[in-house]
Amino acid sequence: DKAISNAQRTQTTLPVLVMDLDHFKKVNDSWGHRAGDDVLRHFVMLAQRCLRKEDVMGRLGGEEFAIFLPNAGTGGAAAVAERLRAMVEAHPVVTEQRSIALTVSVGVTVCAGSESAGTALQRADEAMYLAKERGRNRVEMTVVPAAPLAPATATNQPDVRTTLAA
Repeated sequence: DKAISNAQRTQTTLPVLVMDLDHFKKVNDSWGHRAGDDVLRHFVMLAQRCLRKEDVMGRLGGEEFAIFLPNAGTGGAAAVAERLRAMVEAHPVVTEQRSIALTVSVGVTVCAGSESAGTALQRADEAMYLAKERGRNRVEMTVVPAAPLAPATATNQPDVRTTLAA
């Protein structure tokens, strides 16, 4: 709420990421909830490596997380999302008994104007589900269209796809 309030006061956008660990249920089903807890802790540790002090990360439930990136801009948010996606893929969880490979699907949007956190989180969640539908282990970005509707611009990130919110 503080980050959104600040963005509204300063009339800036606030990038929002929603991410979900791919096939997390399989981890719990195959290796138990202790391994699932290890995976969650490992993911948070990796995410913290990608974040600044002012960034805010929270668990939405299960294996789903959200990150607010004050003063990052859409390009910065896309870069953070892609860096996190690549880091998760490159660093499996290593336990005493096994190594567990992970991937993450990430949805990115911005909270703009007087928009609520819930509205922005819903849009980022929809982008994250689009990433899952398009094959998982990827980043999808949804932007809030300005009036009049202008085409989205591509980012220089090879794994980031841009779609327009309705």
